[in-house]
Amino acid sequence: MFPTDIYPKNDEYEPTFNPFKTPRFSCRMDQGPSFKHHQEFVAYDVSWNKALEDTCKWIAREDGIYFSQDGNPPVRRYEWDGPHLLKN
Repeated sequence: MFPTDIYPKNDEYEPTFNPFKTPRFSCRMDQGPSFKHHQEFVAYDVSWNKALEDTCKWIAREDGIYFSQDGNPPVRRYEWDGPHLLKN
C-alpha cells in the first residue's frame, strides 16, 4: 500500500517515486463543512497526451474541481459528489 498525502491549500506536488514505471496518479479531494463533499479521479496517466507533462494544476472550488494546463484558464472537469463531466 502506498502512503496517502494531505496537501494544504495552494500546495504543489511533483511525483518522483514510481516503482512500477507506470505513472498513474489518483487524487481524492474533499470540500465543504466537515469535508462532506468528495470526488476521486485520475490526476495523471502516462497514456495521456504528452502535453500533460508540462505544468498542470487541479484546483478545488466551491462548484467543482478545475483543471489548468500551462497557465491557461481553468476548466471545470468534475462536480462534487457527482459523475465526471469529462473523461481524462
